[in-house]
Amino acid sequence: MVVRVVRAWFVQDYKNKKLSFSMELVLMDRKGDRIGASIRRTLIYKSKEQLQEGMVFTISSFDVASNSGSYRPSRNEYKLNFTINTKVKLSKTVLVPTNVYSFTSAYDVFNESYDNNFLVDVIGVMTGVGVEREYERDGVKTKMNVIELDSNG
Repeated sequence: MVVRVVRAWFVQDYKNKKLSFSMELVLMDRKGDRIGASIRRTLIYKSKEQLQEGMVFTISSFDVASNSGSYRPSRNEYKLNFTINTKVKLSKTVLVPTNVYSFTSAYDVFNESYDNNFLVDVIGVMTGVGVEREYERDGVKTKMNVIELDSNG
């Protein structure tokens, strides 16, 4: 599989702040389709220096799993899990697009009917921060400030 790394980040271990729980990736193929990928803590050392955002790689020997739960990195029904046998090799191909953005308007994102379980690219101008509000989802209460955006559409 030949992919460009769109985003890469580390998920912190809540019990030990000095360790990463996993490395998470958003990958894009030559058609512009995205898929999430995860590298568990014990395998991060194999690829963390190599897998840089914007670079193109050939990736082979990985597991495929169902993409479920909240805050998924893509709308793809599957995700990739790196294993001890996963191979990552830098590719010089120019077939994978360099434009990694797929913008969603702020109007759509903040619409009550929008499914916000997925990461999206938003562009706009922040015009202010509103008052703090409390939200509840799946029995978990969260307080956050409302951000006001002028997204021109």
